[in-house]
Amino acid sequence: MSSKHLSRLLGVLIVVPLVFADGIATAVFAAAPAATGREPVAVFNVATLPALRAAAQQGNPRAQFKLATFYEHGIGVPKDLELAARWFQKAALQGYVDAECDLGALYQLGNGVRQNDALAVLWFRKAAVCGSLTAQYDLGLCYLRGRGVPQDYNLAAGWLRKAASQGYARAQNNLGLLYQNGCGVPKNYAVAARWFREASRQGSTAAQINFGNLYLHGQGVPQSRRRAMKWYMRAAARGDSRAYYSIAYILCDRKLADYKKALRWCRMGAAAGDARAMSGIGWLYSRGLGVPKNYRIAMTWWRKAAMAGDANAMGGIGWLYEKGYGVAKSYQQAMLWYEKGAAAGNADSMVRLGLFYVRGDGVAVDYAKAIRWFERAAATGAPEGEFNLGRMYSEGLGVRRNPDKAETWFEKAATAGYPPAREVLKERDNVTSASSRVRDKKGKRRNQ
Repeated sequence: MSSKHLSRLLGVLIVVPLVFADGIATAVFAAAPAATGREPVAVFNVATLPALRAAAQQGNPRAQFKLATFYEHGIGVPKDLELAARWFQKAALQGYVDAECDLGALYQLGNGVRQNDALAVLWFRKAAVCGSLTAQYDLGLCYLRGRGVPQDYNLAAGWLRKAASQGYARAQNNLGLLYQNGCGVPKNYAVAARWFREASRQGSTAAQINFGNLYLHGQGVPQSRRRAMKWYMRAAARGDSRAYYSIAYILCDRKLADYKKALRWCRMGAAAGDARAMSGIGWLYSRGLGVPKNYRIAMTWWRKAAMAGDANAMGGIGWLYEKGYGVAKSYQQAMLWYEKGAAAGNADSMVRLGLFYVRGDGVAVDYAKAIRWFERAAATGAPEGEFNLGRMYSEGLGVRRNPDKAETWFEKAATAGYPPAREVLKERDNVTSASSRVRDKKGKRRNQ
């Protein structure tokens, strides 16, 4: 695996419900459901509890809602989620909107009541129709995730937009993600950037990370690693550990390379349980960047990351076994880990498996299987997969030789910046130019 191939190990994306695959960092959804208690708990005066209880028993919905919140949080009374749910329900049945929303949250979480997504949706909808922006957000997430209702991105976008338009940062962030990925709305990076910006200005760290991602890739905004770093740093300053890895990723850029700082950020992310950061530490040790090269330590970190489900770490372990770095060389173990990485979506692992079948490394040569692996990698947009598919068509390995298809795949890989593909096309152009010159000379002789 070349250093360029291996550097992709730092480019993993956390999979979220919409499976947003893109470069680095996390497409971050805000947490759901939203916190219960529409009035800040701190404003409740415990000294008024007897009067509050009396008013609640007399049927005052506001008093019932406040009493429910006392029981929910254990303020002045023992914490009792079942009693909280009962009082929320009494207020909700009288149309008290905040109680409707909080009761929906209890049903969704199964707190004080039996978990029931359908009832959660029922109460969210009642509150949302009455204009509760928090309920609109919660209902939008139900449609987004298919909880209590059939999954419907169009309806999800509609409800999230209602809450986002009222300034609800969580809804703005999630609506931005829908526009970024074209789910329920036309894909539009510029609109995604607008919603991320709005939420970011309100302090949403999820939106700050997502906004940084757009700057990193130049999607809807001018590409700027400096601005990407600014938003990642803001999220990190607010304690969002998901930003640590993103910062480390930028610090590994050749223009900004500061591998020691990158390692520190990766260690912070790893301490917070971020598998990508663990994988990043493994990568730095495998390359000797910011630390002495040590394949055994790289293996230790990649195993930790792989245990946490990181697909790139699985590919890294496969690479160590394939090369015999820090472990006994074993194609069988390499193939096992590449298969795990491929199953988890790591394109490099797919390419390595394809190459195993082309060369017969630990397996019988099988061009048909090689092509299938290259096709899977190419389907993810991996230029290595595209380039190797071009080679198979160019040389007629496992398929009928087809120069036109070969050229198509070479061009795709070259457009993605893959140097070997550019070299192939450059050589082809040189041959074509030479042939044209020969034909021109022959033509001139015949005309003389």
